Amino acid sequence: MAGITETKNRLPNEFVNNLYEMFTPGMVDNIFRGIAEKRLTTLRVNTLKYDIQSLMKYLKEYYGIMML
Repeated sequence: MAGITETKNRLPNEFVNNLYEMFTPGMVDNIFRGIAEKRLTTLRVNTLKYDIQSLMKYLKEYYGIMML
């Protein structure tokens, strides 16, 4: 996981400065921790349009993707 300073250095200065103008320094540090943190990929499905079980089956069969 990248540190807060490393994350700041990889982002445009204008973006970083805007964050500090909008939020407290502690909140900005939390934002940078969130950016640096490795996360699982998530998928949202409109269940009014798609059957979740059919979609899970499709993803598994054609892409080898297993749902947690």
